[in-house]
Amino acid sequence: MSNYIVTKNNAERKIIKVTAENYYTFTPKSSMKESIKTITIYDFEKISKIVVRKLMIKYQKLLDKIREVEDDETAEGYESILDELNKLFEMLEYKYKKYLKKELYDNFIEDLSNIKEFVVIGLEKKSSIRR
Repeated sequence: MSNYIVTKNNAERKIIKVTAENYYTFTPKSSMKESIKTITIYDFEKISKIVVRKLMIKYQKLLDKIREVEDDETAEGYESILDELNKLFEMLEYKYKKYLKKELYDNFIEDLSNIKEFVVIGLEKKSSIRR
């Protein structure tokens, strides 16, 4: 639950300022001529849903790359996947942790750790075959 203060001018019916502890700001992708520059969300549940959706998209792309690399003969693909995994770990830790519930955060970390272990084993196998 986040706390926020809304300052508004009742005469002009305008919101002057919103002060909040936890909020999430992003730029939406739009194909319209009139574009929205930024959107700020203050509701924790909605923020959590957006962050989970973004993480799941990145997670799915990572799994697709792993499927492609498994068929490859070289170990170079596994190294790039390890780089992306580390980037996703850092993003989860420093950017999205405050927007996720602890249980959900722990599940993501556990899944990414399992994937990292799988990729390291695959990298070792491909490296030993190449020698």
